[in-house]
Amino acid sequence: MKKTVIAALSAALMIALSGCGKANEDAATFTAKPTEKTEAPVADVVEESQPDPAEMTKLYKTPSQFETIDTSLEDPSTATMKFIFEEDEKARISGIYYTIDDHLVMVNYAYTDDNKVKIVAFAESTLVADLEFALPEYDPNAGFTEHDGYYFKGYKFD
Repeated sequence: MKKTVIAALSAALMIALSGCGKANEDAATFTAKPTEKTEAPVADVVEESQPDPAEMTKLYKTPSQFETIDTSLEDPSTATMKFIFEEDEKARISGIYYTIDDHLVMVNYAYTDDNKVKIVAFAESTLVADLEFALPEYDPNAGFTEHDGYYFKGYKFD
């Protein structure tokens, strides 16, 4: 039985490969042989230029220098400045994003267990700020405030 099945499959395969079937005749009408050698043009590779770190540092503005926010809002994000919040019960600011002269600025906040915050800011890929602040006691009713050019939620600075 196995030999018969193998023989039938082999015969079907031979017919398909030899071009004796009707399907191959139709398929042959769609096959075209190139008459001349053609090559697709190779596009020039455009290297993205890296921004000059000195220019990025001069360009940088702290969030409060860039835009004044409405501190009474639950989320003061605007069309030009986006706030990102921690996904915990405090919902403190974890990042702020904005664009200065077509250059993305990312300000990242990392809170420590010893009541400090580490702020690292990048303009494109250039480190433009690396700061650490001691934080007052967290107050869920404090809302948004500005301190040394940076926005905070839940802290009242003196």
